[in-house]
Amino acid sequence: MPSTPPPIRIEDAASYQSVTTEQTTGGHVWAAAEVLLDFFRAAPGLVAGRCVLELGAGTGYLGMHLARDLSPSRIVLTEMEQGNALGWLTRNVEANRRAGVPLPRLETAALDWRWVEEEERGAEAEG
Repeated sequence: MPSTPPPIRIEDAASYQSVTTEQTTGGHVWAAAEVLLDFFRAAPGLVAGRCVLELGAGTGYLGMHLARDLSPSRIVLTEMEQGNALGWLTRNVEANRRAGVPLPRLETAALDWRWVEEEERGAEAEG
């Protein structure tokens, strides 16, 4: 019988405030993440063997559960760098790895919606 992997843990609010330089929406696990997790667990074929991109991963709760339980071929959790939101996400992922949570195909990356707006403004100025 396979062993049960360690639980995924999210650091507390005090840790969040010590890492981030401004308040963002990524400081806690949203109910929507729990609902989405239930949805994907009921339909694991939507994730298993696929490349998954999570936009605005916040704490990393959803993405880490998908990576641990549903075997995507690759999973990239993104967050903005502003306010050190990406640092908070990465901290949670690394803390879980150190605790023995298997997250071999998971990575974090910077992605900020404002980059799209900046590119659009640049294209308008050129055109």
